[in-house]
Amino acid sequence: MNSPAGMPPETPLEPVRFRPPGPLAHLPELRLPWRRMFTTAWLALALATAWYVLAARSIDFDLSPPDAKLTVLGFAPRVSSHWMLLPGEHEVSAEAPGHLPYHGTIHVGSDAHQVLPIVMKPRPGRLDVKLDPPVEATIDIDGKPAGKAPGIVADVESGTRELVVKSERYLPFTATLEVAGRGETQPFTATLVPAWAAFTLTTKPAGAIVTIDRTVAGRTPLRHELIQGERELTVELKGYKPWRRHVKVVAGQPVAFKDVVLEKADGTLDVTSDPPGAALTIDGRYAGVAPQRLALAPDADHDLTAFKEGYGAEKRTLRVASGEVRALAVTLAPELAPVRLDTTPADAELLVDGQPAGSATQVLSLPTTEHELVVRKRGYASYQTTVTPRRGVEKRLRIELKTAAEMQAELAANPEPPPPAPPAQATAAAPAASTAGSPTAAPSNAAPAAKQAPQGEVEFVEAETKQATPPQEEPLRKTFTGQELKRFEGGEFLMGTIARDPGHRTNEIARQVRLSRPFWISVREVSNREFRQFVTTHSSGASGTADLNADSLPVANVSWEEAALYCNWLSRQDKLPVFYQIKYGKVLGVHPEATGYRLPTEAEWEWAARTTPDGETLHVPWTGPFPPRGRVGNFADLAARELIGKVIPGYEDGFAGSAPVGSYPPNLRGLYDMAGNVAEWVHDFHAAEDTPGVQVDPLGPASGTQHVVRGSSWADADPALLRLAARAAGQGPRNDLGFRIARYAQ
Repeated sequence: MNSPAGMPPETPLEPVRFRPPGPLAHLPELRLPWRRMFTTAWLALALATAWYVLAARSIDFDLSPPDAKLTVLGFAPRVSSHWMLLPGEHEVSAEAPGHLPYHGTIHVGSDAHQVLPIVMKPRPGRLDVKLDPPVEATIDIDGKPAGKAPGIVADVESGTRELVVKSERYLPFTATLEVAGRGETQPFTATLVPAWAAFTLTTKPAGAIVTIDRTVAGRTPLRHELIQGERELTVELKGYKPWRRHVKVVAGQPVAFKDVVLEKADGTLDVTSDPPGAALTIDGRYAGVAPQRLALAPDADHDLTAFKEGYGAEKRTLRVASGEVRALAVTLAPELAPVRLDTTPADAELLVDGQPAGSATQVLSLPTTEHELVVRKRGYASYQTTVTPRRGVEKRLRIELKTAAEMQAELAANPEPPPPAPPAQATAAAPAASTAGSPTAAPSNAAPAAKQAPQGEVEFVEAETKQATPPQEEPLRKTFTGQELKRFEGGEFLMGTIARDPGHRTNEIARQVRLSRPFWISVREVSNREFRQFVTTHSSGASGTADLNADSLPVANVSWEEAALYCNWLSRQDKLPVFYQIKYGKVLGVHPEATGYRLPTEAEWEWAARTTPDGETLHVPWTGPFPPRGRVGNFADLAARELIGKVIPGYEDGFAGSAPVGSYPPNLRGLYDMAGNVAEWVHDFHAAEDTPGVQVDPLGPASGTQHVVRGSSWADADPALLRLAARAAGQGPRNDLGFRIARYAQ
C-alpha cells in the first residue's frame, strides 16, 4: 500500500520473543526523627500549660440561683468548682429553671483568686387576686396600672412591690407584697373597707326632695349612704325655702339630721322709686338700690326705708305672704334747704349747675345735694364754687367779684398760684367778712357733711379757699366713734406665697410690693357699737345659740359697700376728705389722694399681719405646730362644734361665736384679731394676676365682681385657712365677716 504523500513509508510489525524483567535497583531507606519530634511537642505543651497555669486566674462564680448551669465561651478549663481564665473579657451564659436566660460579659482582673457574681433575673410571676367583698376594682403596682380584680394579674416582676386596690365606694387598699416571680402564681386577698357613712335625714314637713352633690337621692324621710369627703346637701319642697348644708363625711361615722324644720318660702317685693336709684333698707339693713327685687320672710311685718341724697326718706311697714310677688312704688319728696347769696356787684348773674338762675344776690331753695355755683358779670373775673345745702341750715355766701384789672394786679403780685387747698370748713360764728372771688379755673371741693344742725341754724361758707397746714401726726389717734388707729411707715416685702410653701393656693400670687405712703390702720376691728352710730338698727345676727349682736363684738353681716359707706360717713364726722366716690348708695370710684377713712388695701393688710418689726415674714398667727397651744385667737374651737361641722381638735378659746374685739393678744405690730374673730373685707377687687416688677402702693384691680376677704374667723378650723397668707373672694354679707378701717397719713 502506498503511503500518503508527505508521510514516511509504513514499517511492518514483527513478533519478538518475551524476556522477563531483570532485578530492581536497590533504593535507600527513609528514617524520620519521631522521638525528637515527640519530645519537642511534649516539651512545648508542658511549657504552654505551665504558662497558662501561671498566667490564668482562679475564678469562682457565685451563681444566683445556685443551681444555674453556667457556660464560659471559648477556652475555659475548669478545676473542680474553679475556672482557670486569663485576665480580660470573657462571655458567659447561664440557664436556670424559672429564670430568664443570662448572657453577659465578665471581666477577669489581675488577682490570683476571684469570685464573680452572676445574678439571673427571675421570670415574672402572676397574682391570683381575690377581693372581700367581691366587687370590681383596679390594681396599681408601684404606681402604675396593672389590671383589674378579682382575677389573674400577669407579668408581675419579682421583688418587693407596692399594691393599691381601688374600687368605687371603698377606701383604697394598700399592701406591700414580696413577689416570688419565676412564673409562679401567688394568691393575694384584699379586704376592702367601705368609704361611706350611713346617712339619715328627716324633715318637717316630710316629702322633701334631697339632692346630694346635685344628684337626687330621694325624698324625706331618707336613709342613704354618703361617700366620704366634702358633700353638699340640698332639701327642697314646694312652698318652702331650700335647706342647704356642707358636710365633711368620714367613712364609718354616721351622719344624721333629724326633724329639719323647713321655713316657708319668702315673699317677693319688687321696689321701684321716683326718682330712680333710691337706697333701700329692710329692717335696718342695707338692701341695695331701687329698682330692686327683695326676698322677705313671710307673714311678718317689715320696715322699708327708701332714701336718696337730696330727698326726704320714705318709710313703709308691710308684709308679704309666702310665695307672693308684690310691687311697691315709692315716691321721694325733694329735701330743700336755703342758700343765701350776697354778691358784689349785686346785679351779677348766677348759674346753678350750669343753668341760669337769675340774680347772684338772692335766697335759693336747693335740694340737699352738691351744686355748682357760678357768678359772672362782664368786666369781672368769674367766681366758681360748690355748695351742699343742709336741711335746717341756711348757708350764706358773701362773694365779691374782682375786675380784670384787679385780677391782673393780684396775679402780678403772686405769679405762683397756691396749690389746691382742702375744702373750707363751715363755721357758725358771726357773719364773716366778705372775701374775694376765685377765678373760674380753680373750683373748690364740697365741704364735708357735718352733724345734723338744729332747725334755723345759720352756716357761713368761705367764698375763697385757703392753704391748709397739715396737722402733726401722732403715733396713735382716735376717730369720732372712739376707734384707735396706729400709724405705720410701710416698707417693701414679698406678698403672697410660692408653690413650695405649705398650704399654698393658686390665688396667692407671690409679688414684690412697696408701701411708700405712710398709713393709719385701726388697732381693732369695727365693733357693733361703733357701726350702729352709722346705722342704728343694724343687727349682726346670731349663729345657732351664739349671739353675734352685743355692742363689744365685731360687726358682721355687712356687705363691702356698707363698709365703704361707713368709711365715708366717718370721714365726714372727722372733717376728712372722703375716699370713696358714692352715688345712689353704690361705690363708683375712689379719690386715691384723699386721706379719709377707707378699707385697708390688701397689701397694707398683709404687711401688717405677716411682717414683723425685725423684717421676718410669718406664716401662721402662732408659734409651733398645729393645732395651736394656748388662747392665741378666736378660731373654730371645741365650743363651736354645735354650730359648725369642723373644729380644731383639742383647741379652746372660750367663745363659740365671735369674741369682744381685742380679747386676745395683739400681733407683733400691736394689732388685734388680724387672725380669728371675724374675717375682714379689704379694699381690693379680687383677682389672681401675676404683675411683674415691684408694685408701689397697689389699690388692686380697677374693676371686678368680688372683693378680697383676708384673715380667718371664728368659723375656721382648716390649717390652710388659718394661714396669714390665705385669701378668698367675697360677694355678700356673712355672719363671720366684718372689717377694720385705714387711711393714708398724707
